[in-house]
Amino acid sequence: MALQSLNLKGVYCSEQDSLLHDFYIPTLAQSTRYDRAAGYFSAATLSFAAQGLSSFVNHEGRVRLLIGDPLDPEEYEAVKRGINLKETHERINSKVRLVLENAEHALFKNRLELLSWLVAAGRLEIRIALTVRGLYHDKVGIFSDSEKNQIVFQGSANETAAALLPHFNYETIAVFPSWKAALFQAYGQPHIERFERLWEGRSPNVTTIDLPSESYERLTTYYNQSSPPSDHESSVSPQSVQNAVHRNSHPTLPAELGGNPYELLTHQRGALSEWKARDYQGILALATGAGKTITALHAAVKVSEAHLQRGRNFVLIVSVPYQVLADQWCESMEAFNIHPIRCYRSRTLWYSDLDDAVSSLKLSKEPRFLCAVVVNATMSRSDFQSMVQRITKNDMMFVGDECHHHGSPSLTKHLPDARYRLGLSATPWSENEMERKDLLKDYYGGITATYSLGRALQDHVLTPYTYYCYPIALSEDESDDYQSLSDDIGRLVAIKEQGGSVNEDELTSLYMRRARLLGSADAKFQRLTALAERSTLGQHTLFYCGDGSTECDDGDRPIRDVERCAEILGQAGWKTSRFTAAESHSERNCIMHNFRFGYIDGIVAIRVLDEGFDMPVCREAFLLASSRNDRQFVQRRGRILRRAPGKTSAVIHDFIVLPHDSFRSSAFTNLVKQELMRCIEFTRFAQNSSDAWQTVEMTASEHGLNVESLLMEVQTREVVSE
Repeated sequence: MALQSLNLKGVYCSEQDSLLHDFYIPTLAQSTRYDRAAGYFSAATLSFAAQGLSSFVNHEGRVRLLIGDPLDPEEYEAVKRGINLKETHERINSKVRLVLENAEHALFKNRLELLSWLVAAGRLEIRIALTVRGLYHDKVGIFSDSEKNQIVFQGSANETAAALLPHFNYETIAVFPSWKAALFQAYGQPHIERFERLWEGRSPNVTTIDLPSESYERLTTYYNQSSPPSDHESSVSPQSVQNAVHRNSHPTLPAELGGNPYELLTHQRGALSEWKARDYQGILALATGAGKTITALHAAVKVSEAHLQRGRNFVLIVSVPYQVLADQWCESMEAFNIHPIRCYRSRTLWYSDLDDAVSSLKLSKEPRFLCAVVVNATMSRSDFQSMVQRITKNDMMFVGDECHHHGSPSLTKHLPDARYRLGLSATPWSENEMERKDLLKDYYGGITATYSLGRALQDHVLTPYTYYCYPIALSEDESDDYQSLSDDIGRLVAIKEQGGSVNEDELTSLYMRRARLLGSADAKFQRLTALAERSTLGQHTLFYCGDGSTECDDGDRPIRDVERCAEILGQAGWKTSRFTAAESHSERNCIMHNFRFGYIDGIVAIRVLDEGFDMPVCREAFLLASSRNDRQFVQRRGRILRRAPGKTSAVIHDFIVLPHDSFRSSAFTNLVKQELMRCIEFTRFAQNSSDAWQTVEMTASEHGLNVESLLMEVQTREVVSE
């Protein structure tokens, strides 16, 4: 048999598949060579590289393992010139020694024994890819068989402590077999060529060295039998590994994060100092992308350490609005040795685990740590609430991510009575959200720290960006419809202001119809067509659409804005995926994986990506629809300004809607004002602010608006005060 005989899927997700049994073991069983690249050296990296190798050793298979070792820029330059090689070798030897000395679980020991035997048999080579910190994160594998078939896979393995259990962490891998020629040529072959360049030391900005001889010798002595070790891979139960990972598991600060030394930034340290000074309660209003999650986890580790040292239990509850955000929190927690109970999706997946964990808090003689990540909808349910009520108030910390969602009576009443309270939101409330402000202040205690986007850009915490705004005009028919809807809205609002009663559902419907009309303006799609046709195809681009639709000339069903946008991009040669409420959780994870690794050029989204979409590789965004809610465009801008290796700048394209030339009324003046205020907010921090400002000034002048007055109004909104 050979690799081509396998019935492989294009994408494997640990949410649905056993990556070990469905992919690694059967593929390795048919392979004669296995090349593996991993991001950085750790026990978990070796665990990942060795999983499934038991099926590989019995047919003369050979392995090449390439592991990254990030250095500071000055260290890297020294090594590149042949200086400090001794120190580099000593550091690598120390890491190998620690890995071998601290292997405890049977499965991990078995994997290390396999590596040891392969080294002794001359069938495993290990090289170290030295690079500047943050620039090497390859997680690629290449299988080859005796018939010259090959399979390339690229994955999102986290390579943390929980990596010992292959299907414990959430992981996604994409598979490219050589017998699917077009797919392999486009996506598989480039990885093979890059691996060979790295292995041979021909890749720019990467210096590749052999594993030091001392480490090779240490590995060979770990297992000294002439025959390969027995296969324990399939006999060790997942639950036993999970228990081993979690036994006496207390949160800790990581030594490294993403291959870089772990250290809070100045604004993060200041925010936590203020939170502590406010008796461990408050909201951190930090700009999107400024590290709210890491700041909160650092706080949780420090507070839990103090509790556990005093012999007290500690419970951390993190509440988020969406499942995709919950998954991202759980992934981030792994680096802090926090293994949460995921209280979302089906109740059967979390209820009994949480019940047992809460019960053990009372029964255990040793202090225990417990973490639960919950979505807001589940937090409000009686079964989750009953669990929370069993937890001692003074031993509980509650983190509310995107905590502006908690500023409603229906959610506020379900927030736990925790001793430690930390709210996170770039935009906790706006100037016209007084009820939200009061409710959030009553629970969290007000804003303890702010960190604006302008400051984050100045401090190089976020990526600088270029901003292009495209004024487009409504057609006569669209302007007429907008005026009619505005008249109806104005009539109902006037009745309310005079103390009368109105149908709130009708008013909401009118607002939504008007917003959809703006999002579906035909001129937007005409401009997008021109831009897509003349733009160079670029990866990692977001397209934000409205949720409206347009009537078709042929009498067919109306075409949704998201479909129309995707069709325009497809005709121009872009590969995109839609990201809407219609896609399932697993479909969204696969789309995000394909986006992250460049298998698609862009994502066409409807609101779903406004919050909780952590994809730092995003480089460009087209805003075809924006609500008048400041929070929305602040969140959207933050999506693409996060720092990422190799990312030096970002680009934002904004479509601002203006009335047809023949229409002039207060409704349209207000529309132009709102559009320009968003434009000003984006312009004042852009790298090309002077050029963009000319468009703002010209548009304001054409519609009789004072641009300086608009700027002053925008500036007064920048900082949300208590």
